[in-house]
Amino acid sequence: MTYFIVDHICKFCKGRLLAKPLEHSNVQFLCADCGHQEIAVHVAAACMCGFKIKGKKIYRCVLNEHKSTLNPFQIIAKFITS
Repeated sequence: MTYFIVDHICKFCKGRLLAKPLEHSNVQFLCADCGHQEIAVHVAAACMCGFKIKGKKIYRCVLNEHKSTLNPFQIIAKFITS
């Protein structure tokens, strides 16, 4: 099987994540930039959506609605308050 691009970014380097389905609903997530790998059922194990401080999720991976030459990234980590 091949990897496909997902709309999430790596919790370590903020590079774009790739995913490859495995057996038993598991998915192998691979960062296209730093090479970090996670095998999990949900993407939050590898992306900024799973990043927590004191048990609270504080970021969500979202489409960048304000792309510019200074911020050309398609997916960004958005700070969430709840």
